[in-house]
Amino acid sequence: GLNDNYHPVNSHVLPALIRRFHEAKVEGRPTVEAWGTGSPRREFMYADDMADACVYLMNLPDEKFVPLLGQDRNDGLPPLMNIGVGHDLSIRELAETVKDVVGYQGKLEFDRSKPDGTPRKLLDVSLLADMGWKASIPLRDGIEATYRWFLEQPALRTFDTDRGRIAVLVGYDVQFPELARIAFAQGARILFVPFNSDERNDYLRMRYC
Repeated sequence: GLNDNYHPVNSHVLPALIRRFHEAKVEGRPTVEAWGTGSPRREFMYADDMADACVYLMNLPDEKFVPLLGQDRNDGLPPLMNIGVGHDLSIRELAETVKDVVGYQGKLEFDRSKPDGTPRKLLDVSLLADMGWKASIPLRDGIEATYRWFLEQPALRTFDTDRGRIAVLVGYDVQFPELARIAFAQGARILFVPFNSDERNDYLRMRYC
């Protein structure tokens, strides 16, 4: 969903794929590579559905909430409730969907030398479904909304502090050298880059250090 982490190394699979396909589209790369075989299956839920499920549960009267979750039969431990969509898809299917949403025209390839991870992760959401709640936002709709948000984010923000102007790269524009030039032209003394990139760090050292 919105406000996810799109770090090129430390993000989860869906935001990582959005960023990877977007940058490949902008730069005209012929291929995008994903790890593994693409066969592992995962369940994905849009963040708004997760929030809606939590509100639904919190608004249940105690006489329905406590017995259904078994708190009175669990030695006083907090109740547990699976929240999910109840179905999954393969990483390959996910990648193809993201590719289509982003509008990338190149080729998707899988690096089979990389690990696949757990073959399948799918929650049993039957208890929540029996209580009358189910997810309402289809996966593709969620990806489309997320990508629209992704495109709307400003690539550069500046802040005036008592130690001078600070620029922060907060968006996902791949034209990094141009953004760096703009930041320093606007009087920034410090440029924060919230992701790891040897190429971009080398550019900063050569140009501005």
